[in-house]
Amino acid sequence: MNKSEFKEFRNKYREFLKSHMPYAKDRAGGDELECRCFYCSDSKNKDHGHMYIHIPVDESDESFYHCFKCGASGIVNTSTLSEWGFYDVEISIGLKTINDRAAKTKKIKKTSSIQYRFNNVIYDIDLANMKLNYINSRLGTNLSFQDCYDSKIIFNLKECLYATGVDSYTRKEYVVDQLNKYFVGFLSLDNNMVNLRRICDEGIVYSGLDKRYINYNIHNDRYTDKYYVLPFYLDLSRGLPVELHMSEGPFDLLSIRYNLRKNPNYIYAAVGGESYIHLIKHFILKFSIFNMIVHVYPDNDNVGSDEKMMKIKDYLYPFGCQLYIHRNISPGEKDMGVPLSRIKESIIKLL
Repeated sequence: MNKSEFKEFRNKYREFLKSHMPYAKDRAGGDELECRCFYCSDSKNKDHGHMYIHIPVDESDESFYHCFKCGASGIVNTSTLSEWGFYDVEISIGLKTINDRAAKTKKIKKTSSIQYRFNNVIYDIDLANMKLNYINSRLGTNLSFQDCYDSKIIFNLKECLYATGVDSYTRKEYVVDQLNKYFVGFLSLDNNMVNLRRICDEGIVYSGLDKRYINYNIHNDRYTDKYYVLPFYLDLSRGLPVELHMSEGPFDLLSIRYNLRKNPNYIYAAVGGESYIHLIKHFILKFSIFNMIVHVYPDNDNVGSDEKMMKIKDYLYPFGCQLYIHRNISPGEKDMGVPLSRIKESIIKLL
């Protein structure tokens, strides 16, 4: 593919994507497309998407995608386009040519995160005790500091950053001070993203932080595994299926782990952005887990939840996995993030 042919392909590729994405917008002078994510619910405003698709700028520059909400990322190729529901022979051939050349010239963008070091410490014991009491009161549990440490729960964000050797913040210091004082954190799979839950009343923190959840990117890494996953150990040599339990939020997950299932040998993961399929793919691709029993615990007020569960079923069917959907049908409750006395569990087997 020469420069003239590449220029023609680049324009066709961009227009091809836009023709299949009604809300797509040109960004970065046409070098990127902003669109709605194919893997998560994205925003309620259909005119605003969180996924960006990079349009190659030369003959050895691959096309890749990344969603800033759920973290889905990868190279755009024939399989990706088919997964998104559209296909074109000429576009597929062009992408293969460009991606192959990019691989040979090692001009490859970073599309997956690394594992960062993180020291989870407690210096302010009074502040930590207050946050521990909040968690136990909310879930009806009796977790210890060690339980929380084992579950990657962060009580003192600022002290942890210092102990880890982080010499600069990715937010203003006064913001980090408030996150440290008024939020409890949950550390992501790659130890880079902290999902923080506000535990004080509204109106106490700065208006920009006065939300239920705030994400803090420790190393300012845009390609991060921001899923909250409790540490797990896998022994795949026995050939037994791996049980994966997935919730939407961290408190749901902790209640599932410590109230409902209580089995330390399961994998417990919170998707945050509701991208269950992408997280399942992550475990398949990164950990080579194919033999799974998948348990999903969706919120009852999640719009389109049933449709999402059927998409998970369709995706898992070729792998021969089992799929169970768990809901809390106790009156007035929408999820599992409550004490056991307020959980009435409904379980439906889809696969």
